[in-house]
Amino acid sequence: MRRVVAGAFVGLVVGALGMWLVGRGREAHDGPAAVRTGETAASRDAAEEGRKRAEAALEAARKEIASLKESVSELQRQVVEARRAPPGLPEPLGAANSREKWKKVAATMWKLREQMKNGGGDGSPEDQEMGTELITLLAQLAKELGVTMNEAIFAPEGFPSLLLALLEAAGVSPEAAQAAGFDAAMTASRSAWTEYLASREKLSRLEQQRALMEVQEQAIAAIRGALSPAQASALGETGLFDSALSLGDSDQHFGGTRESVAASLSDAWSRSLSLDASQKAALGPVVGEFMREYDLLNADNKGTERERAAAQLDLTIRAQKRIRETLRLSPEQEKSLGDWSVKYGYSLSEGDGPK
Repeated sequence: MRRVVAGAFVGLVVGALGMWLVGRGREAHDGPAAVRTGETAASRDAAEEGRKRAEAALEAARKEIASLKESVSELQRQVVEARRAPPGLPEPLGAANSREKWKKVAATMWKLREQMKNGGGDGSPEDQEMGTELITLLAQLAKELGVTMNEAIFAPEGFPSLLLALLEAAGVSPEAAQAAGFDAAMTASRSAWTEYLASREKLSRLEQQRALMEVQEQAIAAIRGALSPAQASALGETGLFDSALSLGDSDQHFGGTRESVAASLSDAWSRSLSLDASQKAALGPVVGEFMREYDLLNADNKGTERERAAAQLDLTIRAQKRIRETLRLSPEQEKSLGDWSVKYGYSLSEGDGPK
């Protein structure tokens, strides 16, 4: 039960960031072509029915994605307008008061988590209000730091401050004797964040995502080291320690035979990079190696959500490097490769599993 509630809580938080829409769209995209290995003919009818439900879910997800984008755009516009307002504007987040700003969001999160133990919380008016507050704070923080909202999550004033605010919401506030430990944790978080900012312009979009996960990892490790057993238990129950939080990532998932999936990957990558016919022909070995590594990655299905997300990012980054080494890319194609932010995955049809 504890794991179920933790998973639901992470889903609630990530849902507020919009990532759950991407996941639902991916699941719906799989359809009957993504039949898992070991499925029998007797389940085909159920798969067809599932396909119809998935298509309906995908359409609903598309509408919600459009709605979320409009909401985020409006919130960002409001933040920009507020910055132009006369004196009286609330003080910026800043390191000194960021935890205070997160208190209301954290309190609502914890209340919803408690409701989830009884099967409630998700989709409630409070859930929606929390999502709006979360996005508003991230938009404000991103504007102040001069970064994207996705990056702002990982700043010391973002995710680490939210974790510390959750301690108070859980009734296990840091004690005076812990002040030095938490100060050191935030210093470590800021150091990792500063290193990221210094290197970000040299990194591709996917490399930036991977570097941000390292920032998150270092912040979590530092905060964990300062927690009492009761505090560690409270935050551990949320599932946030093992989550892969992000805003705006994109996943594309294919289903079918090995040959059709390879063709889909080749087509998608070629379109993304505007490859010509000769370049696309040279892409075959890169796609083949990507699929071999992807099969190995998904063979045991072990690790936390964040560990698996990091491994998939590493896999895609290696594929990008092979493309750069194998194909003669134009400057425009090199730029497209650096801007590539989609993570790809697939599911093979019955009888066409890993080789």
